[in-house]
Amino acid sequence: MPGALAPHLKCLQPSLCSFIFVLDGVVEVAAGSERVTLHADDFAYIPAHLKHTVTSSSGAGLLLFERRYALKVGTSRRGDEDVGPC
Repeated sequence: MPGALAPHLKCLQPSLCSFIFVLDGVVEVAAGSERVTLHADDFAYIPAHLKHTVTSSSGAGLLLFERRYALKVGTSRRGDEDVGPC
């Protein structure tokens, strides 16, 4: 399956927030003490500094979006990547 998930994906950059969207297949996400099973069209948001793993016994298609957020509480910002990361 093109773009299939490796059997085990570890959090490589714990300082990043992660958004995982399952395109097809089934994955298990372990984040902190919580474990959830995600199917196609399910998603998980994992805040920065929370160690996590994503596994699939049969392969899966994912959209994985990771981003570093460094705004103070109560602050908002809009822009694009050309302006620089948050």
